[in-house]
Amino acid sequence: MGWVETTNSKIDAEDGEYISQLFGRNADTLVGMKSSDLGRVKYPFNALFEYQKALVAEKSYSSAEVLVKNAVRMLGREKWASTVVKRAVYGLLELKSQDNLGKISKLLTDMHKKLVEEESPAAAYVGNALLQIHLDMGRFKSAEDFLRASKEPDTRCRDYHVFHYYRGIIKMHEEDFREAYLSLKKAFMYKRWRKIVAPVYFISSLFVNKFPKDVYLERFGCSYLSGLVSIVRGGLYEDIDDAISRTSEKIADYNLCRTMAAHYPLVCFNNLVGRIYRLHGCDSRLDIQRIVEALPAIDFKEIICLLSTSIGLGRLKGYISISRRAVVFSRADPFPVLVK
Repeated sequence: MGWVETTNSKIDAEDGEYISQLFGRNADTLVGMKSSDLGRVKYPFNALFEYQKALVAEKSYSSAEVLVKNAVRMLGREKWASTVVKRAVYGLLELKSQDNLGKISKLLTDMHKKLVEEESPAAAYVGNALLQIHLDMGRFKSAEDFLRASKEPDTRCRDYHVFHYYRGIIKMHEEDFREAYLSLKKAFMYKRWRKIVAPVYFISSLFVNKFPKDVYLERFGCSYLSGLVSIVRGGLYEDIDDAISRTSEKIADYNLCRTMAAHYPLVCFNNLVGRIYRLHGCDSRLDIQRIVEALPAIDFKEIICLLSTSIGLGRLKGYISISRRAVVFSRADPFPVLVK
């Protein structure tokens, strides 16, 4: 059976996985395509293969855009062919550069709307690609708006985990640390992506006062986080700034480093207060002088400010009694668990 006959039989069988591979860079596929009469291939793949040949020859963004537009237009309603649409979009993303990010963003926005209307499974993949483009361009507001309007993909597909990876990053930017952690935990469940997700997942866990074990940090290539984890968990507040600075040298994401610098000190301080309270607290009260003694280099007013911020953010439950120079904690739940 020749290349055309085999291809047509796979189209008849609605074998999307096989057909999608024909839009890749496999040498045997390219030879078969070039040496065959594509006019004999069943519609609409005869036309799409012509666009694919042009893309292989030109390796240009414009030819990739033509293929994507036509793949969505011709196959959007065919759920079995959603893998072909995904492969066409993947080919477009391989040509991504700083010069064409704006064009890709506009194209994917239009294609995503059409795929959602057609209820195509490819919509989730294209939506995830669009989130990545928004992040590449630093357009967090656009990413947030798109995320709010998006539907969570089916839990059984890979795109579900990828969606939650991007959602977790965006929620961290919004400083919604609970939702960030929960999404990144879902993303981390996808085994093939664990090495990619692990750094940001472990970083997110510290925001909600959860601490990965050293064995997991080492397993996923994140040993550089070990010192920071130990300092935050132990409430070693006087060492936290240096620890954040050292760790940030290993992290390329400036926005993530900025968020760490803004919030990790408070998490660390909160753990210090908890440790002191367990040692010296009495009748749900803790003398602020105990905190002052633990932090001799920190001004009293700054300690009051840190306590107020921690209470305001819900990391501590209670109030400050200036007359008694004490923190009065809630009896029920003085140190709330943000995520169970």
